[in-house]
Amino acid sequence: MGNLVTSTKDEELVESQSHGIKLPNIIVKQILEILINNCGQYVYIVNNNRLEGINSFLNKFTRICKKWNEKIIPTLEILNTLACEYQQNSHKLLLLNKYNLNYQMHATVHHVDNKVHQKEKITSLTLSNNTLDNLNTNNIAHDFPNIHTITVNCRYLLRDYYNSNLLKLDIETWYTKRKLVIRFVLSIKKLSKVHLAGNEFMQIYNYCSELQVSKGTLMVKDLLPPEKYQPSLLKKLKMSMVSVEHTTLVLLLKNSPHLTHFDLYFVNGVNKEPTFQETVLNTITTLDLLNLQSIRIVHLVQSVQFQTLMNLYKKTKASEVDLRFMSLIINENDDMSFEINNKNIKKLTMNSYLMGLDGKPLNLLKDNWGDKSNLTSITISSRRSPLENMPFEQVSLFKKVTESVYFEHDSKYLDYILQLNHSSLQTICIDNFEIPRISLPIINSIIHHHYLTRMEIYHIDFNNFQKLLSIDHPTLDSLIVTFLYISNIECQQLILDIKNNKSLRKLMIKYFHIYMDSYDQLVAYTEIYKIGHQLTHLWLPISYTVKSISSNFESILKKNPQIINLRIDERNHQTLLNKYLIQYCEIF
Repeated sequence: MGNLVTSTKDEELVESQSHGIKLPNIIVKQILEILINNCGQYVYIVNNNRLEGINSFLNKFTRICKKWNEKIIPTLEILNTLACEYQQNSHKLLLLNKYNLNYQMHATVHHVDNKVHQKEKITSLTLSNNTLDNLNTNNIAHDFPNIHTITVNCRYLLRDYYNSNLLKLDIETWYTKRKLVIRFVLSIKKLSKVHLAGNEFMQIYNYCSELQVSKGTLMVKDLLPPEKYQPSLLKKLKMSMVSVEHTTLVLLLKNSPHLTHFDLYFVNGVNKEPTFQETVLNTITTLDLLNLQSIRIVHLVQSVQFQTLMNLYKKTKASEVDLRFMSLIINENDDMSFEINNKNIKKLTMNSYLMGLDGKPLNLLKDNWGDKSNLTSITISSRRSPLENMPFEQVSLFKKVTESVYFEHDSKYLDYILQLNHSSLQTICIDNFEIPRISLPIINSIIHHHYLTRMEIYHIDFNNFQKLLSIDHPTLDSLIVTFLYISNIECQQLILDIKNNKSLRKLMIKYFHIYMDSYDQLVAYTEIYKIGHQLTHLWLPISYTVKSISSNFESILKKNPQIINLRIDERNHQTLLNKYLIQYCEIF
């Protein structure tokens, strides 16, 4: 909604009272509830600007009418769960608590003590490393009557520090007394090894619903065979760039009948076993994981057997499948005409091609996908794909596909893909971080692709960026650039080109590749919006030389009620954006 309502609705309400027009409380409540819930629609925002926006709202609207403060404000409900680090931001809850608004909160706490107020409002908790030293931690199940989820966030772990804390947690009581959902997030230092003792592992195994592990090496001492353990409660398992013993992973897979999400991203065996991926794929295939909804296994420097991959595609119960490897190992007896007929799969992510070890490219979408009746979403990642084997040619055969995304590491085949003009291809991502000053010889193809709504480009030079802006593409809604290669003398032209674009609704330029001493962020915003503009979301690089806001900039905000999101770094600038309910979080 941007700042449309704050600049008009509050004035209308006051004006209605001055003319003797009385709106029913229920109508006023509904209007105010829309306003307060649009101070920040997003649940988890890094800079706590949602709380600041709500505070700005309460500061303004609690000054209008005493009766509102008594009869209406306390009945307002914050619809989405608030999230904040409690000790750092508890002061931002004072007005919420003073007027007793109805809200729920996810709180990250560093000390569980009597200074945590309104504990009944907190429905989920994240405990940091520091919290684990606090003796009150084990009283959480009693002290917070309405929590349903606890996340134990152990970051940058080393052996001794980690082990001494985990055993202090009374996880068994948390679960048995309250049936709390318990999540563990273990972030290990890159070259460190965490050795879990058997009793530590059993605490996680017996009571944890979600386990995330990243980096380093995770090992478990004195692990018994899977048949020696009762089934675990685990529903979500996610590992990223970590080394783990295959016996640990196999145990968790075999003994987790409730598993819904399984995610491995560049996960290796502790001893770098070449068959590690093979073992994982075969284990999943042989198990009857009836509740599995999503499976993602990505390792682009390891190979797997063709038949192993085909068997998993054939048998998985998951509706979202992402299996990507460097290449496939093909044996003489493999049936290369093997057909995938799995009606469970609805969302598929795959490489644009897989190379057999014999050097021949394979196109699974073209040659091996039989049943096309249920697939609704396809994401294809291209890496050095030979043109004649591009699987996007076959996307049109999947009649139910309504959305597709194409990732490419340069723009070598993008021109060809765009010419296919698939109606489901709405998002193009060019991750050209290895080729900095890439040119884009694709402008004409973009013009004639009638369904494109979003483009993301890592690097682009100014000349090609100008061409993209000048298209005024009728369907392209969002353009996101990570690095724009531009010189100081081109800065003013950039502002003019953005100003002249009549089609984009969302534009993000995260960084210039060099420092721009002729660039002022607020001056740029003021110039672009001076006579109005259709952009609702605009992110330009931060200008750290800006010291204060001119009254001219505030007048621009008043005249452009369509603005929903602007990037401004300074805290006092953010306060101004809160005044007009404009967000400044990086969500496009």
